[in-house]
Amino acid sequence: KWFEHEPYQVVRKDGTYIWLSDSIFIIRDENNNVTHLYGYIIDITALKDAQKAIEENSRYIKTVIDTIADPTVVIDIKTYEVVLYNKAAKQLYVGDDNIPTSIKCHQLSHSSSLPCEGTDDPCPIKQIIETKKKTRVTHRHYKNDGSIIHVELIAIPIFDKDNNVVQIIESHRDISHHIENEN
Repeated sequence: KWFEHEPYQVVRKDGTYIWLSDSIFIIRDENNNVTHLYGYIIDITALKDAQKAIEENSRYIKTVIDTIADPTVVIDIKTYEVVLYNKAAKQLYVGDDNIPTSIKCHQLSHSSSLPCEGTDDPCPIKQIIETKKKTRVTHRHYKNDGSIIHVELIAIPIFDKDNNVVQIIESHRDISHHIENEN
């Protein structure tokens, strides 16, 4: 059997802080009597520093995305799942609730169980997979109250290190007033 403490900080002699993690193993004999304790301590300061940097970067990215005025989402191209969204997208599509985890883009903005297709609502993901280039389409979306709006959707590919498209970032600008003026 072994015991492990949650990571904790200690102050070194020079006044600096480090993070430690420790474990203790109990060694028993054939009669189940404790004969030895084996313990070790690991300095995990570098790991904690890396975790802190990742958390700060995530907060920064979320802050930057939230400052975009148009509803904006990041979508995984294989699953169509919304992996990141800004406050404007949340407000437009779900109101005060959070956007559900693992929701697909077409479920969020089209109230549909299937991806967009056809000339009326061309799928930007399919276009970007084919061209690997930014695309701009007009879509009909549904707001959180069920009403329809028309958006100019600008989608930009996000590439991995091997230049494969893995995600897209979409911004949705409400152009309903332009569509209404045309009719």
